[in-house]
Amino acid sequence: MFIFGWIGGVTGVTIGTEQLNMVVHNTLRLPGHFHATVVGGTTLAFMGLTYYVIPLIFRRELKLKRWAIWQPYVYGLGMTLVSVGMIASGIQGVSRRHWDVTFAQAAFPATLPGTVHLTLGIFGIGALIAIVGGVMFVTVVLASILNGKQVEARAVTLVAAPANLAGAAVAHKDEAHPEPKGTFVIVLIFLMYFATYYFANWWLLGGRWMVR
Repeated sequence: MFIFGWIGGVTGVTIGTEQLNMVVHNTLRLPGHFHATVVGGTTLAFMGLTYYVIPLIFRRELKLKRWAIWQPYVYGLGMTLVSVGMIASGIQGVSRRHWDVTFAQAAFPATLPGTVHLTLGIFGIGALIAIVGGVMFVTVVLASILNGKQVEARAVTLVAAPANLAGAAVAHKDEAHPEPKGTFVIVLIFLMYFATYYFANWWLLGGRWMVR
């Protein structure tokens, strides 16, 4: 939720505004957004789905379960740093689609603040952490498929047997369902965060817009 919505979703809505997009489209803010939504959030979802379907499709027990527990956190942390580092670098004017962000050999070299080195460093550290998380994922998947313990089909059935459906329905009806707490507060915090980020971008745009 954090990497997909709080980082990728909010930046996507902001970049989708035409006036802002004209300024930020060719900076690292754009790939930073996509690294949060696609490379981060969506990939994590498919990683979790892979862990779920290995026993169903290959009939193999998941190996290295402790690795499988920590792997999404390692990969998610890495991609969060990658996205934040790229977005922060893009806000400072770091260009994409160019091998030298400083344009050192250009006739009119770009002037970037010194903090760019910090944000690009965060980007690089996050990439290394994400690579470790990716290697952990591939290792768990291959170890499970090639060397996992054989699982009987009955042990991985998705639905209850027909004879047990009635009893399962009654038991489910009688169960107490706890209400989620703090959801409304989280929504309000997200709304305030989104509004602050969105209008801060317009404030920054007002200081850079060439037409007054």
